[in-house]
Amino acid sequence: MSRIRPPSAPGDGHTTMVQDENGTSVITQSGDPAETEVTIEKEPGRTTVTRRSGGNTAIVTQGSASPQDMLDWLRKLQGH
Repeated sequence: MSRIRPPSAPGDGHTTMVQDENGTSVITQSGDPAETEVTIEKEPGRTTVTRRSGGNTAIVTQGSASPQDMLDWLRKLQGH
């Protein structure tokens, strides 16, 4: 798991972009960019990006898993 500050990019610092072999994810949030926390988890075939800013959380998962594998993974995250 990697914890990073939002990447430096043109704009106002409210956007995080992550690209892997499965595609590109872009998360844009309001709030203070200096207080934003970004977590990136890379697993074989899947990348999950979590961005917390201004009391809000956005989670994006992209991968090459089957729909059933993704449902099983989500249930595991929820503790079911």
